[in-house]
Amino acid sequence: MDYQEAIAYITELQERKGSEYSLEPMQRLCTMAGRPDRALSTVHIAGTNGKGSIGTYLSHILARAGYTVGRYVSPALLEYRERIQRVWYEPEETVADSDDVEQGKPSDNGVKTRYVSEREVAENITRLQNLVEQMAEQGLQTPTAFEMETVMAFLVMKQWQVDVAVIECGMGGRTDATNIIESPILCLFAHIGRDHTCFLGDTIAEIAAEKYGILKSGTSVVSVKQDIIAEALLQEKCKELALPLVMAEPEMITDIHYDMDVTSFRYRGSVLEIGQAGTFQIENATAAVEAAHVLRKQGYTNITETAIRDALRWSRWQGRFERVSKTPYVIVDGAHNPQAATELRRSLEVYFPGECFTFVCGVFRDKEYIQIMDILLPLAARIYTVTPPGERGLPAEELVENVKTCITRGTNPALGQPQESSSKMPEGLPEQGKTVRACTSVAEALERVAQERERTIVFGSLSFLHEVYEYFAL
Repeated sequence: MDYQEAIAYITELQERKGSEYSLEPMQRLCTMAGRPDRALSTVHIAGTNGKGSIGTYLSHILARAGYTVGRYVSPALLEYRERIQRVWYEPEETVADSDDVEQGKPSDNGVKTRYVSEREVAENITRLQNLVEQMAEQGLQTPTAFEMETVMAFLVMKQWQVDVAVIECGMGGRTDATNIIESPILCLFAHIGRDHTCFLGDTIAEIAAEKYGILKSGTSVVSVKQDIIAEALLQEKCKELALPLVMAEPEMITDIHYDMDVTSFRYRGSVLEIGQAGTFQIENATAAVEAAHVLRKQGYTNITETAIRDALRWSRWQGRFERVSKTPYVIVDGAHNPQAATELRRSLEVYFPGECFTFVCGVFRDKEYIQIMDILLPLAARIYTVTPPGERGLPAEELVENVKTCITRGTNPALGQPQESSSKMPEGLPEQGKTVRACTSVAEALERVAQERERTIVFGSLSFLHEVYEYFAL
């Protein structure tokens, strides 16, 4: 099959099989494919918010140190091939073929990123389809689309002969397709919060237990500072398996200077800069720094402090508190759960104290969108809603009615109080009674935004953010 046929096959499989949470089909398919995962030195990342950002920082640090890195991420933001990436370093300023390099320019620090090619996708999906058909003929349970994509990622990275594979869990951990990884060199945890509760559990303890299911004997562990319950559970699990645990320490972060272009701070005495905006990115960066130090002790001795500083300064991860336009002033952020919404609100209060904003939002119906709106409504001057694609997308009109209900009953003042840096509490939408309107498309919402004076924040499901980039021709 060619690339388009491969994508059609994966799409049909996703719609037909959805998600099943058993590792047996994944184990069987990967075994039939030759267990390519066993050829990889793997960093396994789990968590609710921040996996992509931490993975970007660490991948760029490794690449800047001279290692070739394979990355597996989900979901994709702009195109399917983003899921599987090769990241490396070119010390000389050379002009690369535009078909080969998707991110990274000759003027940056030399770290380049190439997505898996259409040919590689077509060849590997064709191979895996044949194996799946053999499983079906034997009456065996066949894998989901995500499981096939995960095996494809392992195959491609083995073919690329990467030095390190940075693999993100898709949703949970214990029964995630990526959890067939037998001996990760490092398990890395981003912030754990409430999301996918119908699959992972209703409490932080239940969700954390699922995430920590990726831990294996003999690995090292690094984590951001977790909620007290999640941290206690992690300490207990690491003690049970006799695993060394390193926690990033937010109390060691000082001298912070926030800016949309470059944020600087001091961590454990070292001055660092990140080009990624958002208050939450500092802790993500420190987790990557701690992970880099652990890997250096494990034999990746090319990781220097210079490589760490350089990589953090130039790392970018799209769709996370990212300014995509100055006129009109538009920021996109994939805040799609209460924890991420709280971090978005904190960032807005720190970067733009005292301001109200125009919000463009769209959510999946299985998310906790009432809580999300409760958190962000006090900063709203007006809200335009959109419908994310697919069956899970909550209709824009339905979201409008829910927003109006939130306004009528009043938002919860205990959620996300303004930071001390704010000069005053913004007079949000509930007090001003501004526009709450459903839009037929993201383009319509952005056309309305162009007529407003407030800064605009587009947030919610990552599934429609590509339309923002298309609108601004990015």
